[in-house]
Amino acid sequence: MRVLKSILLATDFQPASQDATNVAVELATAFGSHITLLHVIEPVPNWPLPLNEDGKQAPLQKVSAALVEQKVQVAESSIVVGPPANTILNKAQEINADLILIGAGNRTGQFRFSGGPTAQTVIEQASQPVLAVRPGHPPVKFQKILCPVDQSSTSAQGLRNAIRLAHVFGGELVILTVVPEVNWLTAAVETRQFADARTEYELKWRDEFDQFLATIPTQDVKSQTEIRYGAPDEQIIATAEKHQADVMIMGATGRTGLVRVLLGSTTRRVLERLPCSLLTVKDEDIMGGSVSGRSSVDPVADARGAGSEFVG
Repeated sequence: MRVLKSILLATDFQPASQDATNVAVELATAFGSHITLLHVIEPVPNWPLPLNEDGKQAPLQKVSAALVEQKVQVAESSIVVGPPANTILNKAQEINADLILIGAGNRTGQFRFSGGPTAQTVIEQASQPVLAVRPGHPPVKFQKILCPVDQSSTSAQGLRNAIRLAHVFGGELVILTVVPEVNWLTAAVETRQFADARTEYELKWRDEFDQFLATIPTQDVKSQTEIRYGAPDEQIIATAEKHQADVMIMGATGRTGLVRVLLGSTTRRVLERLPCSLLTVKDEDIMGGSVSGRSSVDPVADARGAGSEFVG
């Protein structure tokens, strides 16, 4: 069991980091969290050089002051020289962060962004959940949440977190599963049916989806389900764009076996064409409390109270 008390906010003062700071305020206010601010300076030849106090410390102090002004507790702010991704990961371990919050997104076209190498490495290697905030529109308000699932235990973790965030922020939830394209032989092995193997495979996937949803009640949030067919990353991106999702929540690893529908590799491909901000969850849930809708405690009030729990 983990509580969302410690958020590591890594900033480089670029637009994506500025948007990430706004999200940090939303989360810290909702969950009573404290924030550790980190700015990483990449080493250059002939390093070390003396830090330029005006050029480095002043922007970080400005971010810290803005957080305090919004009644957010700043536990620490520091500047560290080192490789960005490794430094962020090490700091997260040092402070036992419950969530890593980073900016993500390099413009690759008029309306396209891709996750940068730092974001990709942090998402892949962090043991904690990571929220990578895409700059610009749509801003992260947790109002339209997309949760792709593959019926694995890891995607169940992601869905529980998505439900809890929808509770806390009054958002709408879209639960998506993508039936992957498979050849006849794979479908036959998976279903143990030789006649109409692909059709049987699709029916089996849909049935597993229904059973999966039955184990994680969503009745207390506004939600809808969607089933698509094809390449998971392409369909996830298309669904995010269709529903104008402001954040998607995904398990960082997923289903294995003959089909090899790995949310880990799918997450990587989605990050390459980032349609909205992305929260990845691994083996440990980040959001806690009852999501069954049967608790007598108001979920929003409960989450906003001190010590709101992330489920582990």
